[in-house]
Amino acid sequence: MLCQALTFYWTFSNSLTLLQAFVLRQKITKKLFKIKEPPTVPLPPGYKPLPPPTLRDTIKEGKEWFLKRTRDEAERQNKMRLAARKGDKKAVARSTLQHAEVIRETKPVVASSSSSSVMDAVDSAVFEEPAPLQRPAQKRGGRVVDLEKEARVAAARARRARQGR
Repeated sequence: MLCQALTFYWTFSNSLTLLQAFVLRQKITKKLFKIKEPPTVPLPPGYKPLPPPTLRDTIKEGKEWFLKRTRDEAERQNKMRLAARKGDKKAVARSTLQHAEVIRETKPVVASSSSSSVMDAVDSAVFEEPAPLQRPAQKRGGRVVDLEKEARVAAARARRARQGR
């Protein structure tokens, strides 16, 4: 019932907003309600204004952006795999999970010195399902203490202390 009411509200509200925007942009409405046109700024000499982009131009730009992002990501993954095949563990470590903090730990990966096992280690470290989160708890002074949370808080305090905060 709530979903139906929310959908009805959203549809009605957005439809009314679109209708209002359309009506207020008409010249007859502006004349009727005496709405002034915004002042225009004269263009510098020799400047030719660009026409507004069409829907086709917008779709084309979006497609080009998406293809570029896809190519860049594929390139990054290929570089990581090549570095793993060469056995460059530092390059692999730099390229994996740069922008995300890992909260769940994966199962430990044991890698030997051969290049194929380094590649297997990279694949398993990047694509392996994380181990379930374990929360060891202790009772201290009548309250339950989460050891994992205490460790994270202590690490954050140490980082702040090193940064001089």
